[in-house]
Parts: sequence; structure tokens; C-alpha cells
Amino acid sequence: MATKRLSRREALIHLGVGAAGLLALPRGAGAATAPESASANTAPEDASGTTAPDLEDLANSIRAASREGAFDVAARAIVNGAGYGDLLGAAFMAGVHDVRPRSVGGKLHCVMMVDSAFQLVEAAPAREAWLAALWSVDDFKRSQERDRQEAGDWVLPPAPAVSFTGPEQARRELVAAMDTWDAERADRAIVGALRSLVNGLLYRRTSISDSEIEVFEHAGELAAELPAGWLRGTEEPAQSESLLRALRGSDAREAQKLVVAAFRDGLGPQTVWDGLRLYASELFHRRPKSAARRHGPVHGVTEVNAFAYVWRTTGEETTKRLMILQAAGWLPLMRHSLDGFFGAQQGPYLDALGAPGEEALPSMEEVFEQPSPAAARSLIDRRPGGAEAFMARLRGHLLERAFQSHQYKYAAAIAEESALVHPRWTSRILAPAVTYTPVPADPETETYERSRLALRKAGVA
Repeated sequence: MATKRLSRREALIHLGVGAAGLLALPRGAGAATAPESASANTAPEDASGTTAPDLEDLANSIRAASREGAFDVAARAIVNGAGYGDLLGAAFMAGVHDVRPRSVGGKLHCVMMVDSAFQLVEAAPAREAWLAALWSVDDFKRSQERDRQEAGDWVLPPAPAVSFTGPEQARRELVAAMDTWDAERADRAIVGALRSLVNGLLYRRTSISDSEIEVFEHAGELAAELPAGWLRGTEEPAQSESLLRALRGSDAREAQKLVVAAFRDGLGPQTVWDGLRLYASELFHRRPKSAARRHGPVHGVTEVNAFAYVWRTTGEETTKRLMILQAAGWLPLMRHSLDGFFGAQQGPYLDALGAPGEEALPSMEEVFEQPSPAAARSLIDRRPGGAEAFMARLRGHLLERAFQSHQYKYAAAIAEESALVHPRWTSRILAPAVTYTPVPADPETETYERSRLALRKAGVA
């Protein structure tokens, strides 16, 4: 069956999030327009000429179905020409409209993990991409049921009427509303799919700790202290490890000052970001045994990934300064939080993780059958194409046996970060994953069984 692979960019266009331009539009620029290759009002066609379904209609059908019935909805959509990008987009839209975004975590992970699924399937075989799409549909249904029990069956209210003279006025209104924590005013300024995000961000001003506020404010104070040529410093990969070691015992303010000092010493942003990436990976790697796999503390890795994404994609140097300093200050807060919740960190530091020696090269099967980060590092460093092969195997296990959305978010983050980090550090980002993501010994899930049945009904091999 021929189906169109809907890209993340196209999915966002069809989901109507042109309002995102308010957040990224250069000051004084005109309204953002969709690329010529895709229109928000035109359904895509696959190679056979089949018109893909309207995402809103598909999302509404998924919302109205029972959990088991949602797989039948998906199967019928596939028969009628839907691709896995369409299913992912519909799951995202369903979550935005039917899962209360307060707080942003919890139930709303069904929305937050859709982009992670998109990232993972971009390099995946078609079968794995279908599994990711159906997992997202089922994840929404589980979250929808929790929302009914906990939030009184919340739905996104109708968009408010607005009358702005242009995007610049809407931007100013949104910024003012966010600064004053005015949810209704912000909702008027951000009509579109981003309403759910903004609503969640404005959830309880008191839910943000004093420490988190201090990290942000201190980042703003230190931003001006970065030297004028900080983006053109010298990249010295070995210094990333030195920064990792200095960060271990630091508090938030000290960590931010270490970053300023690194740039003043002439180091480049790749070197500094790699130090932060390594520290995030180490916090995950050294989590105590009480941090069970079902509640793995992945947020050090996923949040640094998010900060780095904003850093790479913004055109504002002020935002770049804030992002790298906030990432530095946030990691010690995460370490303190993990220590309080799970207990003190344990085990060897990341730089002592299975340095390759003369031992026999482990097979890929051995690495996952008896999960060992040290063996994983050895394989990734010593086998040609080891990182790509390792990530492909990890992704395959994940899509058949994932039992929570954090596994998707973490896997997508390390896939991206391992490609961005200097090659000498790639294995240190990937190897700790084997003790958290699914392995062959894990049982196949109910979602996987229902997904296989749905694909058989749809005639997908």
C-alpha cells in the first residue's frame, strides 16, 4: 500500500500552528506563510494519487472512539490512504484538544512525545514507523481516560474572537500576557494549536520554585558577561570532559559561572555544550537503583536537549546566551531533586565508563540481552558504524516494547544529541540507554499486539 510519509514540518502546517510564527517572527517582518510545497488548506496526496484524510476529522474520530476502537479507526484511515505521519498528527491534535495541559507534565506527555516519535521514525523502516504512530494513538487514549477521571473530561474551549492589526501587535500582546500571568489575555493572543502550550505554561505561578526562578534571573544577569566573540571560540573536545568534572560538585550559580569562565578562556560553544551534555548523561547514568525503569529520571537529558534546540534555532543572540546559561544552572537543580527523591547517585562516573581495552568485542545481542553500559560503549566505539547500528537496534526494541512515553522522549533526545556531540563523546551519550529503554527480555505490550492486529486489518505487512 502506497502512503505518503508526512514530515514533521508538513504535519505542523496541517495542524494549523502558523501561530508559532508569533514566537519566532523577526520584529517588523510580515506574516509568516506556508512553504510553496505544502498548503495548510490542501490535503497531501501520495504517489498513487490517494488524498490523505483531513487531520481534524481523523483526530475527532480517534477522540470519540473507545481505546480499542481507536485501533479500528486507525486501520480504516490507513485503508483510505492515511500515512503514519497523518496518524501522528491526528494523535497530537486529539491530545491538544482533549487533555488538560495543567500541569504540562503527566497526562500531557501524550502530546509532548509526538515530536519524539516523529524524530525516531525519520530514519526507521516503515513497519517501525507504523508502530510508533499507533503507539501514539493509544497513548492519547490512555491519557484521555486519565483526564476524564482527574480533570472532569476537559476539552479545549472554542478559540476566542480576536482583532489584531498584524502579527507584531499579537506578539506584543502575548509577551505582555505571559509577563503578567494573564491566561485569558494570552489565549486571545495565541489562537491556534499553541493555545494548549500557553495554557500549560501559565499554570500556577506558585508551582515554579524559587530556585528555578533564581536560575533564570541569574542567567539574565550573567548573559552580558559572555565575551563579545563567545560564538567564535576554539573548540577543544578534551575540555568538555574538564567542564564535566568541574560541574559535578557545583551548585546552580557556580555552574553558570563555570560556563562564563569557559567562554572567557576562549572555548567555543560546541565544547561547552558537550560538557553540559556529558553531565546530563552522567546524572542519568549514575541514578540509584531505586530509580526504577518505569520512572527513570530522564529529564536531565531531555531538558538539555530542549535548551540546545532553542539555542540552535533562535536568531536572537540574547536568547542563545540565556539558553546555555539556563541549561548550566538547571542541571544542578536536577541533581539535587533526584538526590532528594531517589537517594544519592551511585556507581562510576561517566568518564570511567568501560574504556575500551583488549577484551573481546561484544555482539549487539549480548549488549541488549545482558544490558551493560560498559559493553555498549565498547561496541559503539570499536565497531564501524556502531552508533548507528546501536541506535537502530534500540529503536526497534522501543517500538515493540515501550511501556511509557518517557522512553520515547529519552530515545529521541539521545538520538539527536549523539549526532550533535563531538564523535569522541557519542558513546557516552548512547551507552547508558541500555539500562532504561526496552530490551528483548521485556514482554511485548498490549499496545503492540493491538497495533499488529490493526495493521493486518489495514493490509500493511
